[in-house]
Amino acid sequence: MAPVMDRTALVALRRAVCAIEECPAETLGGVALRRFGGASARLETGVARFDAALGGGLRQGALTEIRTDETRQAAAAAGFALALARLLPEDGRPLIWIAAADALAEAGLPHAPGLAALFGAGGLIVAPARALAQALWIAEEAAASGAARAVLIELRGDPARLDLTATRRLDRRAHAAGRPVLLIRHAAPPRPTAAPVRLAIAAAPFAAADALFPFGAAFTITVEKSPVARPLSLNLEWNADDRRFSDAAPHPGAVVSPPFGRSHSPAASRPGLAHERRRA
Repeated sequence: MAPVMDRTALVALRRAVCAIEECPAETLGGVALRRFGGASARLETGVARFDAALGGGLRQGALTEIRTDETRQAAAAAGFALALARLLPEDGRPLIWIAAADALAEAGLPHAPGLAALFGAGGLIVAPARALAQALWIAEEAAASGAARAVLIELRGDPARLDLTATRRLDRRAHAAGRPVLLIRHAAPPRPTAAPVRLAIAAAPFAAADALFPFGAAFTITVEKSPVARPLSLNLEWNADDRRFSDAAPHPGAVVSPPFGRSHSPAASRPGLAHERRRA
Protein backbone atom coordinates (compact mmCIF):
# COMPACT_ATOMS: atom_id res chain seq x y z
CA MET A 1 0.00 0.00 0.00
CA ALA A 2 1.38 3.40 -0.96
CA PRO A 3 2.24 5.70 1.97
CA VAL A 4 -0.19 8.53 2.70
CA MET A 5 1.34 11.96 2.12
CA ASP A 6 1.27 14.36 5.05
CA ARG A 7 -1.35 17.12 4.60
CA THR A 8 1.21 19.88 5.12
CA ALA A 9 3.53 18.33 2.54
CA LEU A 10 0.63 18.00 0.08
CA VAL A 11 -0.26 21.69 0.48
CA ALA A 12 3.39 22.67 -0.02
CA LEU A 13 3.63 20.50 -3.14
CA ARG A 14 0.50 22.03 -4.65
CA ARG A 15 1.80 25.52 -3.99
CA ALA A 16 5.11 24.62 -5.61
CA VAL A 17 3.31 23.32 -8.71
CA CYS A 18 1.22 26.49 -8.84
CA ALA A 19 4.36 28.63 -8.60
CA ILE A 20 5.92 26.75 -11.52
CA GLU A 21 2.75 27.25 -13.57
CA GLU A 22 2.66 30.95 -12.60
CA CYS A 23 -0.85 30.76 -11.17
CA PRO A 24 -2.20 32.12 -7.88
CA ALA A 25 -2.08 29.63 -5.02
CA GLU A 26 -5.72 30.03 -4.03
CA THR A 27 -6.82 28.33 -0.85
CA LEU A 28 -10.06 26.79 0.27
CA GLY A 29 -10.33 25.43 3.81
CA GLY A 30 -6.55 25.65 4.20
CA VAL A 31 -5.86 23.53 1.10
CA ALA A 32 -4.09 25.11 -1.85
CA LEU A 33 -5.95 24.62 -5.10
CA ARG A 34 -4.30 23.83 -8.39
CA ARG A 35 -4.78 26.01 -11.39
CA PHE A 36 -7.75 24.12 -12.82
CA GLY A 37 -9.11 23.04 -9.46
CA GLY A 38 -10.20 26.36 -8.01
CA ALA A 39 -13.55 28.04 -8.10
CA SER A 40 -13.90 30.19 -11.21
CA ALA A 41 -16.61 32.27 -12.83
CA ARG A 42 -18.49 30.24 -15.41
CA LEU A 43 -20.18 31.34 -18.59
CA GLU A 44 -23.37 29.31 -18.88
CA THR A 45 -25.02 28.93 -22.27
CA GLY A 46 -28.44 28.17 -20.79
CA VAL A 47 -28.58 24.71 -22.41
CA ALA A 48 -28.28 22.29 -19.49
CA ARG A 49 -26.72 19.31 -21.25
CA PHE A 50 -24.18 21.50 -23.04
CA ASP A 51 -23.19 23.26 -19.82
CA ALA A 52 -22.91 19.90 -18.04
CA ALA A 53 -20.54 18.61 -20.73
CA LEU A 54 -18.39 21.70 -20.14
CA GLY A 55 -18.24 21.14 -16.40
CA GLY A 56 -20.90 23.71 -15.51
CA GLY A 57 -20.20 26.14 -18.35
CA LEU A 58 -17.09 27.67 -19.87
CA ARG A 59 -14.50 28.98 -17.44
CA GLN A 60 -14.27 32.71 -18.04
CA GLY A 61 -10.62 32.89 -17.03
CA ALA A 62 -9.38 30.35 -19.54
CA LEU A 63 -8.53 29.69 -23.18
CA THR A 64 -11.29 28.02 -25.19
CA GLU A 65 -10.51 26.52 -28.60
CA ILE A 66 -13.13 26.62 -31.37
CA ARG A 67 -12.15 24.83 -34.55
CA THR A 68 -13.60 23.87 -37.93
CA ASP A 69 -12.68 21.10 -40.34
CA GLU A 70 -13.07 23.33 -43.40
CA THR A 71 -12.61 27.01 -44.19
CA ARG A 72 -16.18 27.23 -45.46
CA GLN A 73 -17.34 26.83 -41.83
CA ALA A 74 -15.47 29.99 -40.83
CA ALA A 75 -18.65 32.04 -40.50
CA ALA A 76 -20.18 29.41 -38.21
CA ALA A 77 -17.13 29.38 -35.93
CA ALA A 78 -16.90 33.16 -35.77
CA GLY A 79 -20.65 33.50 -35.23
CA PHE A 80 -20.61 30.98 -32.39
CA ALA A 81 -17.66 32.71 -30.71
CA LEU A 82 -19.36 36.10 -30.99
CA ALA A 83 -22.57 34.68 -29.54
CA LEU A 84 -20.61 33.34 -26.56
CA ALA A 85 -18.99 36.74 -26.09
CA ARG A 86 -22.41 38.38 -26.16
CA LEU A 87 -23.48 36.25 -23.19
CA LEU A 88 -20.78 37.83 -21.01
CA PRO A 89 -21.93 40.49 -18.54
CA GLU A 90 -21.69 44.00 -19.94
CA ASP A 91 -19.03 46.00 -18.10
CA GLY A 92 -18.22 48.80 -20.53
CA ARG A 93 -15.18 47.00 -21.91
CA PRO A 94 -14.96 46.17 -25.62
CA LEU A 95 -14.48 42.81 -27.26
CA ILE A 96 -11.11 42.61 -29.05
CA TRP A 97 -11.04 40.49 -32.20
CA ILE A 98 -7.56 39.71 -33.59
CA ALA A 99 -7.51 38.13 -37.06
CA ALA A 100 -4.48 36.90 -38.99
CA ALA A 101 -4.20 38.13 -42.58
CA ASP A 102 -4.61 34.68 -44.14
CA ALA A 103 -7.73 34.03 -42.07
CA LEU A 104 -9.26 37.31 -43.26
CA ALA A 105 -8.27 36.57 -46.86
CA GLU A 106 -10.11 33.25 -46.79
CA ALA A 107 -13.05 34.01 -44.48
CA GLY A 108 -13.62 37.68 -45.30
CA LEU A 109 -13.93 40.78 -43.17
CA PRO A 110 -16.41 41.04 -40.28
CA HIS A 111 -19.79 42.57 -41.14
CA ALA A 112 -19.71 45.92 -39.34
CA PRO A 113 -23.49 46.67 -39.23
CA GLY A 114 -24.26 43.24 -37.79
CA LEU A 115 -21.54 43.53 -35.17
CA ALA A 116 -22.71 47.01 -34.21
CA ALA A 117 -26.23 45.65 -33.69
CA LEU A 118 -24.85 42.88 -31.50
CA PHE A 119 -22.34 44.81 -29.39
CA GLY A 120 -23.22 48.47 -29.90
CA ALA A 121 -21.02 51.30 -31.10
CA GLY A 122 -17.54 50.94 -29.70
CA GLY A 123 -18.28 47.50 -28.32
CA LEU A 124 -15.88 45.72 -30.65
CA ILE A 125 -12.31 46.41 -31.76
CA VAL A 126 -10.97 44.48 -34.77
CA ALA A 127 -7.18 44.18 -34.99
CA PRO A 128 -5.86 42.67 -38.25
CA ALA A 129 -2.45 41.03 -37.93
CA ARG A 130 0.03 40.52 -40.76
CA ALA A 131 1.48 37.28 -39.41
CA LEU A 132 0.88 34.62 -36.77
CA ALA A 133 3.58 35.96 -34.45
CA GLN A 134 1.95 39.39 -34.47
CA ALA A 135 -1.52 37.93 -33.87
CA LEU A 136 -0.29 35.94 -30.87
CA TRP A 137 1.54 38.96 -29.44
CA ILE A 138 -1.54 41.20 -29.75
CA ALA A 139 -3.73 38.51 -28.17
CA GLU A 140 -1.36 38.07 -25.22
CA GLU A 141 -1.11 41.80 -24.59
CA ALA A 142 -4.86 42.33 -24.94
CA ALA A 143 -5.62 39.49 -22.53
CA ALA A 144 -3.00 40.59 -20.00
CA SER A 145 -4.21 44.20 -20.01
CA GLY A 146 -7.64 43.30 -18.64
CA ALA A 147 -9.07 46.06 -20.83
CA ALA A 148 -11.22 43.68 -22.90
CA ARG A 149 -14.44 41.91 -22.03
CA ALA A 150 -13.07 39.00 -24.05
CA VAL A 151 -10.33 38.38 -26.61
CA LEU A 152 -10.95 36.50 -29.87
CA ILE A 153 -8.02 35.36 -31.99
CA GLU A 154 -8.83 34.00 -35.45
CA LEU A 155 -6.27 31.84 -37.25
CA ARG A 156 -6.24 29.47 -40.19
CA GLY A 157 -4.68 26.06 -40.60
CA ASP A 158 -2.30 24.24 -38.30
CA PRO A 159 0.85 26.39 -37.91
CA ALA A 160 3.71 24.78 -36.00
CA ARG A 161 4.15 27.90 -33.90
CA LEU A 162 0.68 27.44 -32.37
CA ASP A 163 1.93 24.76 -30.02
CA LEU A 164 1.47 23.88 -26.36
CA THR A 165 3.82 26.66 -25.28
CA ALA A 166 1.99 29.38 -27.23
CA THR A 167 -1.46 28.26 -26.13
CA ARG A 168 -0.30 27.85 -22.53
CA ARG A 169 0.78 31.49 -22.55
CA LEU A 170 -2.66 32.54 -23.79
CA ASP A 171 -4.36 30.41 -21.16
CA ARG A 172 -2.23 31.91 -18.39
CA ARG A 173 -3.03 35.44 -19.54
CA ALA A 174 -6.74 34.61 -19.51
CA HIS A 175 -6.44 33.06 -16.06
CA ALA A 176 -4.56 36.03 -14.61
CA ALA A 177 -7.08 38.54 -16.00
CA GLY A 178 -10.17 36.42 -15.31
CA ARG A 179 -11.29 37.06 -18.90
CA PRO A 180 -11.95 34.52 -21.65
CA VAL A 181 -9.70 34.10 -24.66
CA LEU A 182 -11.47 32.38 -27.57
CA LEU A 183 -9.12 30.80 -30.10
CA ILE A 184 -10.83 30.27 -33.49
CA ARG A 185 -8.99 27.90 -35.83
CA HIS A 186 -10.28 27.45 -39.39
CA ALA A 187 -9.57 24.28 -41.38
CA ALA A 188 -7.59 22.91 -38.46
CA PRO A 189 -7.26 19.30 -37.30
CA PRO A 190 -7.58 18.52 -33.60
CA ARG A 191 -4.15 19.03 -32.02
CA PRO A 192 -2.93 19.10 -28.41
CA THR A 193 -3.22 22.61 -26.95
CA ALA A 194 -3.38 24.07 -23.46
CA ALA A 195 -7.06 24.98 -23.85
CA PRO A 196 -9.14 23.05 -21.28
CA VAL A 197 -12.08 23.03 -23.74
CA ARG A 198 -12.07 22.34 -27.48
CA LEU A 199 -15.24 22.58 -29.57
CA ALA A 200 -15.69 21.59 -33.21
CA ILE A 201 -18.24 23.83 -34.97
CA ALA A 202 -20.20 23.56 -38.20
CA ALA A 203 -23.27 25.32 -39.56
CA ALA A 204 -26.64 23.59 -39.10
CA PRO A 205 -30.10 24.25 -40.63
CA PHE A 206 -31.96 26.98 -38.76
CA ALA A 207 -35.46 25.55 -38.35
CA ALA A 208 -37.02 28.78 -37.09
CA ALA A 209 -35.97 30.87 -40.08
CA ASP A 210 -38.94 32.24 -42.01
CA ALA A 211 -40.25 35.56 -43.26
CA LEU A 212 -41.43 36.59 -39.78
CA PHE A 213 -38.33 35.42 -37.91
CA PRO A 214 -35.30 35.68 -40.20
CA PHE A 215 -32.64 36.52 -37.61
CA GLY A 216 -30.75 33.66 -36.04
CA ALA A 217 -28.27 30.89 -36.64
CA ALA A 218 -27.81 27.23 -35.80
CA PHE A 219 -24.65 25.32 -35.04
CA THR A 220 -23.60 21.70 -34.84
CA ILE A 221 -21.28 21.54 -31.84
CA THR A 222 -19.05 18.66 -30.82
CA VAL A 223 -17.35 18.79 -27.42
CA GLU A 224 -13.99 17.20 -28.24
CA LYS A 225 -12.24 18.12 -24.99
CA SER A 226 -13.45 19.32 -21.60
CA PRO A 227 -12.47 19.10 -17.92
CA VAL A 228 -15.15 16.48 -17.27
CA ALA A 229 -14.26 14.38 -20.34
CA ARG A 230 -17.91 14.07 -21.33
CA PRO A 231 -18.17 13.90 -25.15
CA LEU A 232 -21.28 15.40 -26.68
CA SER A 233 -22.57 16.43 -30.08
CA LEU A 234 -25.66 18.59 -30.40
CA ASN A 235 -27.36 21.27 -32.47
CA LEU A 236 -27.98 24.67 -30.89
CA GLU A 237 -29.82 27.70 -32.19
CA TRP A 238 -28.90 31.30 -31.44
CA ASN A 239 -31.78 33.76 -31.15
CA ALA A 240 -30.39 37.17 -32.04
CA ASP A 241 -33.41 39.00 -30.61
CA ASP A 242 -33.46 37.24 -27.23
CA ARG A 243 -29.68 36.76 -27.32
CA ARG A 244 -29.74 33.23 -26.01
CA PHE A 245 -28.98 29.66 -27.06
CA SER A 246 -31.52 26.85 -27.15
CA ASP A 247 -31.71 23.27 -28.34
CA ALA A 248 -32.39 23.29 -32.07
CA ALA A 249 -35.90 22.25 -33.08
CA PRO A 250 -36.08 19.37 -35.58
CA HIS A 251 -35.71 20.71 -39.08
CA PRO A 252 -38.87 20.10 -41.16
CA GLY A 253 -36.78 18.87 -44.06
CA ALA A 254 -39.38 20.00 -46.61
CA VAL A 255 -38.38 19.47 -50.23
CA VAL A 256 -39.96 20.30 -53.57
CA SER A 257 -42.73 17.82 -54.43
CA PRO A 258 -41.89 15.30 -57.19
CA PRO A 259 -43.14 16.08 -60.71
CA PHE A 260 -46.67 14.91 -61.59
CA GLY A 261 -47.32 12.44 -64.39
CA ARG A 262 -43.72 11.38 -65.06
CA SER A 263 -40.78 9.83 -63.37
CA HIS A 264 -38.89 12.04 -60.92
CA SER A 265 -35.67 10.10 -61.52
CA PRO A 266 -32.93 12.12 -63.23
CA ALA A 267 -32.22 11.39 -66.86
CA ALA A 268 -29.21 9.22 -67.61
CA SER A 269 -26.07 11.29 -67.94
CA ARG A 270 -24.20 11.45 -71.24
CA PRO A 271 -20.55 11.78 -70.25
CA GLY A 272 -19.32 11.92 -73.83
CA LEU A 273 -21.51 14.84 -74.91
CA ALA A 274 -19.25 17.67 -73.78
CA HIS A 275 -16.21 15.94 -75.22
CA GLU A 276 -17.97 15.47 -78.57
CA ARG A 277 -18.91 19.15 -78.69
CA ARG A 278 -15.33 20.20 -78.02
CA ARG A 279 -14.12 18.01 -80.89
CA ALA A 280 -16.80 19.22 -83.34
